[in-house]
Amino acid sequence: MKGLMNGRALAAGSMLWVVCMAIGCGDDEPKSGNGVNDVKLACEIRATWNRGNPDCAVCESAAVSPRCECSELAAFSAACIEQQDARRAVCAESVDNCVFACRREDCACVEACYAAGDACKKASDARDGCVSEACASHCK
Repeated sequence: MKGLMNGRALAAGSMLWVVCMAIGCGDDEPKSGNGVNDVKLACEIRATWNRGNPDCAVCESAAVSPRCECSELAAFSAACIEQQDARRAVCAESVDNCVFACRREDCACVEACYAAGDACKKASDARDGCVSEACASHCK
């Protein structure tokens, strides 16, 4: 089930990128703060979200993807791209695999995935905090 959900999120993100590229995306993204700036607190916020709301999944994907000028994504497109890029530069794939293996609401598990690396944890704190801030109104 978890693999299916991760696959759906990846497919949604990939489709979003294709649509965005087709209608015009650029590098002029809005800036967002780091929200709670903590992986575990961001996880706890996201655990309360309505995952049945399609806008929620779109927001989570678009917030960490390149800027798209399409009106449907304007509120959150690329809001956290700087944080995502910084995280990508310092986190190993094994960290992502660990996070994906956790149940979405198991925030202690998610936090434990970052125990080995300070730079990755710091970058993930910023990215996850940013997404929880940028998408809160779209995921309630």
